[in-house]
Amino acid sequence: MNFNFPETPNKKWMTFFIIWALASTIGVHVRLYPLFYNTSYEASERASMMVLTNLRKTIIQQVEQNHPNLSPIEKQKLLNNEVNKVIHEQNVKVRQTVDQVAKTLDQTNPVRQPYPYLQESDSYYYFDLTENIAHNGKISDQIQGSKFFDWKMLAPLGYWQPLNLHPYVGYLVYQFLASLNPDIPLMFGVSFTALFLTALCVLPFLLICFHWRCSPFISLVSAVFFLMIPIFIKRSTFAWYDDDSYNILFPLTILWITFMGLQHRQNFKFLLRWAALGCVAISLYALFWHGWVFILSILMVSGFLIVLWNHWILKRKDETKNLLIFFGLIGLGTLVCISLAFGPSQFFIFFKEGWTALNDFLNPKLSLWPDLYIAVGELLPAPFHTTVHLGGGFFFVIVALLGLGITLGRSFKSKGNHYLPEVIIAGTFLFFTTLMAWGAQRFILLWIVSLSILFPLGLKSLWEILENYRQKAYPSAVMKKIFSSAAILIALGLMIVRVHASYVEVPSLLNRIYNDVWDKAFNQIKQKTPPDSIVNTWWPPGHFIKAMADRRVTFDGA
Repeated sequence: MNFNFPETPNKKWMTFFIIWALASTIGVHVRLYPLFYNTSYEASERASMMVLTNLRKTIIQQVEQNHPNLSPIEKQKLLNNEVNKVIHEQNVKVRQTVDQVAKTLDQTNPVRQPYPYLQESDSYYYFDLTENIAHNGKISDQIQGSKFFDWKMLAPLGYWQPLNLHPYVGYLVYQFLASLNPDIPLMFGVSFTALFLTALCVLPFLLICFHWRCSPFISLVSAVFFLMIPIFIKRSTFAWYDDDSYNILFPLTILWITFMGLQHRQNFKFLLRWAALGCVAISLYALFWHGWVFILSILMVSGFLIVLWNHWILKRKDETKNLLIFFGLIGLGTLVCISLAFGPSQFFIFFKEGWTALNDFLNPKLSLWPDLYIAVGELLPAPFHTTVHLGGGFFFVIVALLGLGITLGRSFKSKGNHYLPEVIIAGTFLFFTTLMAWGAQRFILLWIVSLSILFPLGLKSLWEILENYRQKAYPSAVMKKIFSSAAILIALGLMIVRVHASYVEVPSLLNRIYNDVWDKAFNQIKQKTPPDSIVNTWWPPGHFIKAMADRRVTFDGA
């Protein structure tokens, strides 16, 4: 196994894009499950009853055969316990069976919805804004600085919301697909947005693998494991039209840009270019997530540690000036970029709102009015096992931690580079996101960013350790081939098992709230109420009513 990409630039980039295409194809295929098994609400309900009925019949026969002397009451109790046990222990298999049966039932239903509804509730918030773009060419008639006015929110007054470019991205995806099929519905078109973003996320991930000088094979295996992380799949499947993917795309991109700047820290001209790119990336990130302050804070804290280590421990005082300039430019440059785009006061508004949102997410408190953050289940802590599972599983987490530990150990032992500045950033990111992930489920998505960039480093380090052992214990060329072949087969086996397990698990990760019953209700509201009606509602139905009934609401999930 060669640990370097081909030396020829053309071959190097060709190899890179082949890996990207292959990994993205696998990742997108798994995420297309909701489209492959698109079923109507009626069929899903009938299929659930049929599967449950057949399950009970099977268990009744087993109870009668194995416990014929029990009383009817005892048999019923045993039956209920066994049914609940099967549903609990084989939840994924039961869900998959229901989807398969429902798909069969729908083959005879000519009036069913031809494509899936959008998943979860926030997707409808962005879908409503995308409809504004489709009809009026912009997200709102009133846009001032970093805010836009949403007249459907908090009726009858409306509300100034932070500007988010996600609806524009979704509309661009729709326009691209409409150029191939002019009859494509808007909802169906924007349902592909998460798939496009998933493929984009693989690019900076592989560029970081490239930076670690991982072999093409290790890069491919790492990319597939990265794409199979359960919480990543959950928040990027077909018809998930929320803005979660940007919390993977932008941090990975910003980290890669920072790594490249550190790699060229002795070349002042290159350093300035990468710092400028970092400022632009963070500023764009601010237009997709309020918590962009977090990634900027991580870079500033890491920069402080890197400068101290480089100046006082490694004694490379000639690099201190450039490092200070690099991290200083990222911080100040972000202020300048946001100020140029929206006005000087907007940076402080962005910073205050971002810091407040992040602090509220991390420190929810009870109040006289029900605290909205506490009310959201994903902001509650998850059990340790669940957190690790959603974050990629024990194998993924352990290999990532090994990558961090081995690299730090080598750096401290030899006081050499060994990617130490980059690993300090990744380690700082991992430390804070671990605390956040333990505190609230939604931050597992940020946690996996640090884990994912350390995972290929862990695989590479493990391979180097094993290869060094092989060279000492079995130095012959024949043993080298056998050893390499065995490692490749094991890695391929793990990768195939992981992909299969992820595909089987997808049904349990889906969040299908909206269905035919909701749709009929909102069509009734749209057709039988005046256009200026206000609907008194709470949380998810608020988003549904705005998007599907085109009516103002007193409250919604935003």
